[in-house]
Amino acid sequence: MQRVTMNNISKGMVTARNVYDAAGQVLVKANMVLIDQYVNRLRRMNIGSIYVVNPLLENVELPEMVKEETRVNAVKAVQAAYQAYPKGEAVDSRNVENIADKIVEEVLANRQQMLQGTDMRTYTDYLYAHAVNVAVLSVMIGVNMDYNNSRLKDLAWGALMHDLGEMKVPPEISGKQGKLSPEEWSEVKKHPELGFELLRKGSLNIPLPVAHIAFQHHENFDGSGYPRNLKGEEIHEYARIVAIANVYDALVADRPFRPGFASHMACELMMTMAGRFLDTDILKVFLERVASYPIGSVVRLSNKETGVVTAVPEGMASRPQVKIILDDKGRVCAAEECERDLSKELTLFVDRVLDEEAVIKIGNLYAKSKNAGHEG
Repeated sequence: MQRVTMNNISKGMVTARNVYDAAGQVLVKANMVLIDQYVNRLRRMNIGSIYVVNPLLENVELPEMVKEETRVNAVKAVQAAYQAYPKGEAVDSRNVENIADKIVEEVLANRQQMLQGTDMRTYTDYLYAHAVNVAVLSVMIGVNMDYNNSRLKDLAWGALMHDLGEMKVPPEISGKQGKLSPEEWSEVKKHPELGFELLRKGSLNIPLPVAHIAFQHHENFDGSGYPRNLKGEEIHEYARIVAIANVYDALVADRPFRPGFASHMACELMMTMAGRFLDTDILKVFLERVASYPIGSVVRLSNKETGVVTAVPEGMASRPQVKIILDDKGRVCAAEECERDLSKELTLFVDRVLDEEAVIKIGNLYAKSKNAGHEG
């Protein structure tokens, strides 16, 4: 399957995964053949991208840190909590706690797995899905920092609620797509403190260190962040972890004003933030668990061959296994199984990741070649 942005969705494509809204309703079903009516509907639904079937990637499945059901339930729980808090309504603390426990349980079960891909979300539900992703990524970091279960639960809980203060930012500002004015930016910068106050006074009875995640997740390691210009270890370790997860998910997510960054580009950008905005030591832990070229990426190698990433060895994020599709002349490979293992072929490296338009074209070429072979 291939992740495709709405601009490149066309009639005849087949959906590969369900897409849900924050209430858990299926907006797009898997295995649906797109007709013009569905394509137009998708483009009106504020979805940045979806997964579709591509002949190149027919056997590719992205492993998940948490189950689809858990993710859907988590987004629902976050939406309920975020919408209730600013109104002063009571929130069922067990629901959020149970979700935090479930995320910890599933990430621990998948602790050897490299991070691959991103979830699909609508622009409207971005805040809730973002909170869940940040929680999953934060727990992944915590696991690899040898946190015990109690600390992992606190980390997950705080990450789920880290952007609660955004609910107090006027919607005309939080939803603005253009550049914010200094006055508008000043309003946005209030959300960490607003979130902290909501959590301190709210019905969830969240421990103080957990509430401090909301308060400090925009503090920068060099002291240039907000709201209190804390630096280094003045920033709670939970918040330093969540800051890294927060940046990564914001980069790879589709936004109304730009498509999400590819994983390797997001990682490269984050490396430039080390020691300035992000804790270098924690960032190193995170980057060791992120596949620079996730399973399903279509890449051009340094020897001019083109192939699909089929596996990423643990601890070797940039040295994947690649199934070759096109040879160095651009011809479909005759051999059914032509693999390159970059963890062993050390003179080879990934030259570039192909964009989605190129992947769609190669997929069509590959399908025609295979069909011609069968007919022959």
